Amino acid sequence: MESRLDSMPVIPWVPFRIGLTSGKCPPHILSMALLGSLEMITEVGIKQVRKKSLRLTQYLMGLIDSELSGYGIEIGSPRDESKRGGHIILEHQEVARICKALKQDAIIPDYRDPNMIRLAPVALYTSFQEANERVQVLKKIMDGRLYENYENKRGIIA
Repeated sequence: MESRLDSMPVIPWVPFRIGLTSGKCPPHILSMALLGSLEMITEVGIKQVRKKSLRLTQYLMGLIDSELSGYGIEIGSPRDESKRGGHIILEHQEVARICKALKQDAIIPDYRDPNMIRLAPVALYTSFQEANERVQVLKKIMDGRLYENYENKRGIIA
């Protein structure tokens, strides 16, 4: 059976270089932020970042399995860590409504058509406690059926 993730476009990896070129183009302000994060990754080591990312996504999937079973929420991401990146896809028929309810709790979800929410805990700064807190907010929304206060239709900003 084909997964919805199989139909998502694959973006090829393109190598890049950060630095001053001929001096004609000043560094872009966003590139400065990128330099800071690259310094952090260099200091910690990409293998350690990946290790935490896998632990964090595994922890998050375990929380979703234990805290959100019975609500019709399915994990659409591969469970095999060798096939999973640093995010988790949740699937539910009321996902547009759920996203709107999450926004009311100051959580900005990553809505994906037709029925997916992408959770992307960033290994460099997302804690396990924060992952648990987000799942508890989602549980509160599902327990109270708070998503029913919203239309199940994507808005201008999902």
